[in-house]
Amino acid sequence: MNESEWMTSTDPLAMLRLYTSDEMPWKHGVVAPLVSDRRLRLFACACVRHLLPNITKYERNIIEVAEGQADGEKEDKDLYAAYRLERQWNTPPSNIKHSVIMHRATANHTWSGEFISQQTLEQALYMESGSGPVLADTMREIIGNPYRPVSLYVSGNGSMEVSTDPSGDGPWWTLTPTVISLAQAAYDLREVVKCEFCKGRGKFQTSGSYSECPKCAGVDGVGTGFITTGKLDPTRLAILADALEETGCMDEKLLRHLRRPTFCVWCKNTGKISMPVRMGGPYEGPKPMYVMQPPEFTTEIPCSCGGHYGPHYRGCWVLDLLLGKS
Repeated sequence: MNESEWMTSTDPLAMLRLYTSDEMPWKHGVVAPLVSDRRLRLFACACVRHLLPNITKYERNIIEVAEGQADGEKEDKDLYAAYRLERQWNTPPSNIKHSVIMHRATANHTWSGEFISQQTLEQALYMESGSGPVLADTMREIIGNPYRPVSLYVSGNGSMEVSTDPSGDGPWWTLTPTVISLAQAAYDLREVVKCEFCKGRGKFQTSGSYSECPKCAGVDGVGTGFITTGKLDPTRLAILADALEETGCMDEKLLRHLRRPTFCVWCKNTGKISMPVRMGGPYEGPKPMYVMQPPEFTTEIPCSCGGHYGPHYRGCWVLDLLLGKS
């Protein structure tokens, strides 16, 4: 798999096997660091968030704890406590496939990130066979381009100027505290949407009384009227891109990735547009009483977005680059 195939591939399992292989740096003539265990665990959590958007509050808590565990903020005992809480209050899962992928993506540190991500990805493709293009884009969102890795190089004059140019010629720009705080806020805070079940009120009326909304309520049982999707907020990422430009950053890779739209209305993030094609030309001869219309077929043409539109998840390679995460 070369660089062009990597950037346009719709097979995330082949991409994962390529990048986690020990032979990759010298087999393909590319010197790239192997993906870290943290990013592989975050990729597994992103797969679950994509396939199971309507999970319960206790299952959302498990995914958040698993992401914190990947970042070193949580321990195995916190994950066990989240599972105990889910089993205490939640009903048995109606779909065994959902339970399987949840347990595979949130395994403890006994298992490696490579094993967890591969098992989660195989289960995700088994559950939804058409999710390959979206999950492949999610992998590019977290891992990036291994054939053109981007790094920050600090200037040697003692200032806070950095550059993505390995030659040292610049352009140089300053990694200000404002940029760091905006990047940290974009990493910590998630996209919030209004709860459609209670219409943003946090409560709903049943039998003349008001009860807390079960959809948007937290683990404490209090309805908020809003649901955290688990995706990064695209508005905060766009503000971060503007702040980088003000500091003098001219790297199009960073700015384009932060400002990338999250959804393509034309191809629905598939990268292809289906169009009807009528076989044959118009009928020119004498018109009989019954004229058989020529059959119609559909053909697929590539979309201008390339299928690279999609949500941002924790583990975004640009945010990791700015925050110094591996």
